[in-house]
Amino acid sequence: MQAVILAGGRGERLQPLTARLPKPLVPFFDRPLLGLLLDHLAGQGVEEAFVTTGYLGAAITRFASRPRRGIRVHVVQEERALGTAGAVAALAPALHSPFLVVSGDAVLDLDLGGLLAAHRRAAAAATLCTAPAADRLRFGVAVLRDGLVAGFAEKPALEQVAPGMAVNAGCYLLETGALEAAGRHPSPDFGRDVFPSMLEAGARIGAAPALRFWRDIGTPAAYREAQLDALAGDWPWEVPASAQPFHVGSGADLVGPVHLGPGVHIGRGAHIVGPVYLGAGATVGDHAVVVRSVLLPGAEIGTGTRLQDCVVDAHVSVPGGLAFGAALVGAAPARPVRSAVAAAPAPTPAATPAPAVAVLG
Repeated sequence: MQAVILAGGRGERLQPLTARLPKPLVPFFDRPLLGLLLDHLAGQGVEEAFVTTGYLGAAITRFASRPRRGIRVHVVQEERALGTAGAVAALAPALHSPFLVVSGDAVLDLDLGGLLAAHRRAAAAATLCTAPAADRLRFGVAVLRDGLVAGFAEKPALEQVAPGMAVNAGCYLLETGALEAAGRHPSPDFGRDVFPSMLEAGARIGAAPALRFWRDIGTPAAYREAQLDALAGDWPWEVPASAQPFHVGSGADLVGPVHLGPGVHIGRGAHIVGPVYLGAGATVGDHAVVVRSVLLPGAEIGTGTRLQDCVVDAHVSVPGGLAFGAALVGAAPARPVRSAVAAAPAPTPAATPAPAVAVLG
C-alpha cells in the first residue's frame, strides 16, 4: 500500500508555533506529528509514503528522509501551491490503485483494513474516512445515502446538520482514475473541486467510519485539547510515562493527570491542575498556577503567573505575575500574529522579551 501525506500548508492558525516549524513537525508528546503518523501508517501496512511539502519544506525533508523501519519515504517539494488534489495528481505516475491520502496535521488511529474492505464492497473510485458531524462543525461534511456520498456541505451551522451527514476527515482511499478530475480545476482541492466533479460524472464515492481516533490540530485550541484528551485516557495508545529526573518543590500541589517530562522543575507552592502536559525541561515558577494547559519543552513560567487553557511554545519565557486564559503564548514572530491581544496590565521587565499572545480558536 502507498500513501500520500499532505504536508505543504503554512499553518497560519497555529502561529506563532509555526513561525519556526512547519505544522507537521509541531510536537505531540515531544514527538513530531509527522513521525507519529509515519510510524502508524507503517504499522497499518503502508510500505511507501510520499510527503508533499511547501512551507519550510527543508525541515520536513531533513526529518522525513531519516531511515525508518517498515516504510520508504519520499519527500516532494512543491515549487508553487498546487492545492490538495493537485499535489497528489502530480504524483500520479508513481502511484498505483488503491492508495491512501492523509493530512499531515492530524493525530489519528486509522483502521486501514476496514477502510479498504469498505472501498472494495462499494466498488468505489474514492472512499472517504468520516467522523460524526456533531463533533466537528468547523469542517466540511459529506451527505451520505446508502453508504455512498451523495453530496457535500461546507462547514454547516449546527441547525443545518441532519441525519446522514458526516465530517470529511481529510483521509481518503483513491483509485488512480479519481485524479483525472483534478486536471479540470486550477489548484484543485479534493472536497471543494474533485469529489463534487466526480459525483457529477456519476462516479461512486464511498464513506467509512474507519478512524478509531481522530484529532485535527489545525488551531491552538484543537492542538491543546488533543494532548489533554490523550492524558485523560481518550486515545488508543499508551501515554508516555513521566520521566525522571524531575523536581517538585515543597508545598507544590499536582492534581489530576499531569505529565512531567525529563528535567521539569516545579517551584515551591505551585498549583498544577490536570490534565496538564509539561514537556522536557519546562519550568513552573514558585506559586504559579497551571490549569488544563500544555507547556512545550523548555518553556518557563515565572513566579506567581497563572495559566488556564493555554499552550506555551518551546523555550519561551513568560515573566512572573501575569495571567493568561485560552491563549497561545510564543516568541514574537517577524510578522503580526492573528488575534493578538495584550497579555496583562502588569509591566514586562525590559530585559525579558515580551511574548506574543494569540487567542485560542
